[in-house]
Amino acid sequence: MRYSSRYICELAIGVVVAALVIRTWLVMGLVVPVTVAGSSMAPTLEGPHRTFHCPDCQTDFSIGLDHQPSDPRAVCPACGSRRAVAPDDEQLGGDRLFINRAAFAWRAPQRWEVVVFRCPQQADQLCIKRVVGLPGEQVSLAHGDLFVDGRLVRKTLAEQQALRQLVYRAAADQELRSLDQAAWEMNLALLSDAMLTAQVQLADDGRLRMMIESDAGRFALSYDAAARHIDIHHDDRLLTEATLPESASSPNRCREWIFSLFDRQALVAIDDRVVVIAPYEVRELQKSSAFPAQPHRAKVAIYGLGGTILEPTVWRDAYYAYRYGDRRGATPASALSPGAAATWRLGPYEFFVLGDNAEISDDSRSWLAGPGLDARLLVGKPWGIR
Repeated sequence: MRYSSRYICELAIGVVVAALVIRTWLVMGLVVPVTVAGSSMAPTLEGPHRTFHCPDCQTDFSIGLDHQPSDPRAVCPACGSRRAVAPDDEQLGGDRLFINRAAFAWRAPQRWEVVVFRCPQQADQLCIKRVVGLPGEQVSLAHGDLFVDGRLVRKTLAEQQALRQLVYRAAADQELRSLDQAAWEMNLALLSDAMLTAQVQLADDGRLRMMIESDAGRFALSYDAAARHIDIHHDDRLLTEATLPESASSPNRCREWIFSLFDRQALVAIDDRVVVIAPYEVRELQKSSAFPAQPHRAKVAIYGLGGTILEPTVWRDAYYAYRYGDRRGATPASALSPGAAATWRLGPYEFFVLGDNAEISDDSRSWLAGPGLDARLLVGKPWGIR
């Protein structure tokens, strides 16, 4: 492809202007370069770490140097195998990023936004976490989910995609030949609030079935391209059904299907367009109050006729919970959210923040000074982090 001299000139000018802006902001202190030093925001942001490989499911994953297992073998987060090893002794450095110190000059942080602040317990250090509670709210955590003022907070599709954490991605290119025998399936280890995605191409009369079986039950999505009919079953009960518009169901075209069970609702999207949402009631959960949830196994599978699937991928939501040793708020656990492990009340200028690596993060749940992050401690927002 050939580009005109005018295009090349404009591109060069744009690069020079961007470089000058960044350099000016660095000099003015509006942008600050930092290196991540810990693992509390992994996998969104990695501190110094080593890469491990699982021989059973061929998954590569990282473990922070601050939380390396004493045994040379590690537990694979995808399949649960205890045979994962680091192929070499190489230690990788932490992620490098820029902090935009002007991000909150004219507005306050929003829920699910990543923020940088001076650590409440060590003001000479910077911390990075994700905002989950806003000023004046009462925050509760129950079975990994977030409740605000007694109501479950359900994320939009865009928020789910920003917070989801990769569990397993298969380099599969499979034909859909049967509704009884899976074109692709995977047995997984601990899994809560799962999301299954795949690139799917169906014929005019093609059929698709996506299944997720976890500690919340067995969920099955079924789609008939000829009738444009979709339904979702939870165990043996019909959860919802719908007829999709033609614009959302074009046959013979590769489209991304998303089947999500985040935040106690079944969500189906095609090419980032939500086509079905159905909240569901959770049976008596067999989850512990500490991370992670404790199902024996989980299973995902894709079936179908008249089509192909590419790159099936499994994700999970961040799992937030009260941990042994965390500091409960002044307000005890109550009927605000059934099964809540703990509840915290925020002041008029305070935020509740958690790390994406919720199992080990030192955050609002554990701070000795109290759960609220004082707004005056905010420094800014990292560039390029959702």
